[in-house]
Amino acid sequence: CPSCSRTFSRGEHLDRHLTTHLPSNTSKTFICPSCSKGFTRKDVLTRHVRAVH
Repeated sequence: CPSCSRTFSRGEHLDRHLTTHLPSNTSKTFICPSCSKGFTRKDVLTRHVRAVH
């Protein structure tokens, strides 16, 4: 990753990771029903709900 130097063995994993560096005003489609935190990926929302709530 040019932003944080993290490496990935698969290009699609890098592509997915790059969305973590998008500006905060980028659309966050997946919203946590408990705390309203937004996520760009459903799997990350699911992980958040399991870990935090």
